[in-house]
Amino acid sequence: MAKKKKPKKTSIARPTAFSDERFRVENAADTMMRFQEINADSKLKAKAKQELARREKAIKKARKV
Repeated sequence: MAKKKKPKKTSIARPTAFSDERFRVENAADTMMRFQEINADSKLKAKAKQELARREKAIKKARKV
């Protein structure tokens, strides 16, 4: 009977569960920050539009008088 060879243990550079979790948390934080920036940007744009509309209204009103 032939002797079975034991499979060689190859060391795979695998991130530990801890570091994996940390990366996941960091990515989530980055994503949240990005969304907050986009949100803030769109809010600023909306405010700018409102301001523009208000000015145009005021100009029209001034012309009518």
